[in-house]
Amino acid sequence: MKKIYFWYKSASKPEGEDEDKFFFYEVEEEHSIRELVRVLDGKIIGNRLNFSEIHPDNPSIKRWIETIISNYPQYKNYERDVEDLINTYRSALQTKSKEKEKFVVGILQLRDVLLLVHCRKDPSLAEVRDKLYSVRTVLHPKNILRADIIKNEDGVLTFGAFEYSRKFSKGHAEFWGLDPEDVGWELLGDIILTVELEGFSFPLQILVDTEQLQEMFNENRISPMGKIKIGREEGKITKVNVYHKTMDFQSFYDFYITETEKLEKYKKIFNEIVRAQKTILDYPETLGLDDKYRYEEDKMYLYEITTEGKRRVTKKEHPRYFITFFTKSRPGIFPSRPFVLELYNAIFENTSMALWHAGEDSSLEPLVIGGLEVYNKIELPEKVRLFSEALLNKIQ
Repeated sequence: MKKIYFWYKSASKPEGEDEDKFFFYEVEEEHSIRELVRVLDGKIIGNRLNFSEIHPDNPSIKRWIETIISNYPQYKNYERDVEDLINTYRSALQTKSKEKEKFVVGILQLRDVLLLVHCRKDPSLAEVRDKLYSVRTVLHPKNILRADIIKNEDGVLTFGAFEYSRKFSKGHAEFWGLDPEDVGWELLGDIILTVELEGFSFPLQILVDTEQLQEMFNENRISPMGKIKIGREEGKITKVNVYHKTMDFQSFYDFYITETEKLEKYKKIFNEIVRAQKTILDYPETLGLDDKYRYEEDKMYLYEITTEGKRRVTKKEHPRYFITFFTKSRPGIFPSRPFVLELYNAIFENTSMALWHAGEDSSLEPLVIGGLEVYNKIELPEKVRLFSEALLNKIQ
C-alpha cells in the first residue's frame, strides 16, 4: 500500500523558535484523500500549466519541489526541503490570512501528486488522534483557502492553482512569479490606470475592474493610443498596473487584446519558435526555400518539417481572425502556396480576410490593404502606403 505524507505548520511564524512546531502525519493511501485531490483539481483557476513554465523569483522553490517529488517515498531524505518550502510559502501570505492560530500551511504528498495548501485550522485538530481523520479535516474543501497541485503525469510535472475566492491573491501569484498572462483576463481583479490630465499637477490613479475597462474600450472612452475621456476632460494613460506588474500603455493594450480575444496561446507558440523577434517589415533576408525552412503553415495548421515529414504543431482556431506565424527569422516559417493565394486574393481581388500575426503587437484597428484587414500594429512607410493604394485603384 502506497503511503501518504502530510506536513504542516502554523501560517503565522511564532515569536519563539521553539514554538514553531512542525507536524507530520503518515497514513495509508485511501480513496477519500484521492477524492479530495480530485475535487480541488476540478476547481483550479484557468488551465493547468507545464511546471517548466513556472518561474518563481526564488529558484529554490522549484528545486525543493523537484527534490521532494523525485525522492518519494524516502521522506526522511527531504524533510528539510519540505520545511524550507513551507516557511517560504507562509512568508508570502497576506497579513489577514496569518492571524495567529487560525490558519496552517501544509504539504500533502501522494505517489504522483504534491499539494501545497493554505487552510483554516479546525479547532478540534489538536485533540484528534486519528491521523487519517486529521488529514481529511485539514483538507476538507470548506477549510482550504488556496492550494497548488503539482502532478507527475508520465514523468512530466504540471501545475494547477486553486483559490477559494476564484481570483489569485497577490501573495499567491508573486510566490510563483506568475504574470498577468498566466492568470487569465477574467481573474485579474482590479487594474490601476495612471492618467495625466491637463491642468492637474500630479497624475491621477483610477481603479477599474476588467468589465469596466472593456466597457470603456467598447464605448471609445479609451483609444488605442491611450487617450482617455473622464467626464468632459481628456487625458492620457501613461502606465497600467496589473497584478504586481507595471506596463506602459502600448504593452498593456497588446496584452488586453491578446487576452480578451484569446490569442495568448499563439503568441507563446511563436515566441518559443522564434526567440529573437523582428517586426514584419524588418525580417532579414536570411532564409530562402533552399535553406529549408523548419516550419510551414496553411490556413488551418502550423507544421514542423522533420526528416519523417510534416508534424502538426497546433491547429489555428479563432472565431474572428485567421492566425498566421510566417517569418524569415530563424528557424523560418513559410506559408503554403494555397495560403499565399488566399492572401493574394484578399489584397488584389478584394475578397474579405481578417488576419492576425502572432509575432506582432495587436491592434483593434486594422491595417487595410484591399480586402485584407491586418489586426496588428504595423507602421507602413508613407510611400509604400500610397503606392499600394494607387496600385489597387488601377487593378480594381
